[in-house]
Amino acid sequence: MAKCTPRLPRTAPTCDQHFAQHVLFSGELDAAWPVDGRALLTDPLAMESADGGQTSPVIITDGAGGAIVAWQDNRSSVTETDISASPPAESLAACYSSSMVPVGGTVDPRAAAYWRRYAAPIVRFLWRPRLTGIENLPPGPFVLVANHSGMGNAEIMSLIVCYLDQLGLSRPLAPMVHPLSLNAWPQGGWMKALGAIPSTYEAGQATLSHGVPLLVFPGGDHEAMRPVWQANRVDFAGRNGFLKIARGAGVPIVPLGIRGSHYTAPVIYRAGRVLPRLLVLPRLAGFSKRFPLALSSVIVASGLAALAIASLLPWWLALALAWLFAASPLASLPWIPWSIRMRVGEPISAAELFPDATDVTLARACERVQGAVQALVAPSPRGRAGGPGR
Repeated sequence: MAKCTPRLPRTAPTCDQHFAQHVLFSGELDAAWPVDGRALLTDPLAMESADGGQTSPVIITDGAGGAIVAWQDNRSSVTETDISASPPAESLAACYSSSMVPVGGTVDPRAAAYWRRYAAPIVRFLWRPRLTGIENLPPGPFVLVANHSGMGNAEIMSLIVCYLDQLGLSRPLAPMVHPLSLNAWPQGGWMKALGAIPSTYEAGQATLSHGVPLLVFPGGDHEAMRPVWQANRVDFAGRNGFLKIARGAGVPIVPLGIRGSHYTAPVIYRAGRVLPRLLVLPRLAGFSKRFPLALSSVIVASGLAALAIASLLPWWLALALAWLFAASPLASLPWIPWSIRMRVGEPISAAELFPDATDVTLARACERVQGAVQALVAPSPRGRAGGPGR
């Protein structure tokens, strides 16, 4: 889903030099870039000796959604032929605006190939994901709004697999991810390779201005940590930042309902500030407001207690292991196979959602979008949350 299309080479008046141009997904040239393209060689001293020319250009990903161009350089009279490349500061980062705000949607083909070859078979076996209503996605930029469940792991992996299966790399989509997760190891690397951006107003606006749609989960950790008996409840907790981004860009909202994923990692209780403080590690990792008590933590603690009662394990060690498991990311991993169904609803235009710029209108728009997602998530009358065709 790369949108940087270099025009290489281009002939300058006195020598062969290389320029690049940024072409948006819509097919239009990026107005933030020079009309005649951006020169890859800009050093004045190097330009004075550029008569030898630059030939055989190649372009590769920079690992962050942009690109780096290398070429054969014939300027040196000593070494005759060298290999040069655009330095990092001048990298052709199609994922960045002129102010260096990250713009997502560019998928590293190697990451896509990895998901198709290794992750997709596992995801299909465990959760049998199905994505329907893809025909409702409008052309051009939009904001795809989904509910968040089961700590997000199973549904995100399922959505990646289904989206790549149905649309491949032909349509960019930039998931908005909390900066804490986006910069964490190991998930940060592969999320960036799949086009994710930090969940900031600047990144969202820059991405939409480049013609790339956004994927947002407004409920965030609040919704993802709800107890399992509220699996089919959509709760954005009144968060409307995504609406401000959509309103500012004048793009439609597209609801996406996901059901079944909350059963893959059941949560017993969504605790407030007390549990993160007691477990220590979540608070250090940035989860200071809330943290889930997962079913897996209760099962592991019960098993360790049984071993301690049977004198097979010291009590201090059982308590330490139970505490460590509950505080670690292992407790939030999806471990229950369950069918995951995702359905895209009809888009809602910006004009319809935002007749004016008041806070009252914004609150009403939030209720309407949440209701639209809720209608897609509502349990099927034919069975449980996994939906038909389990």
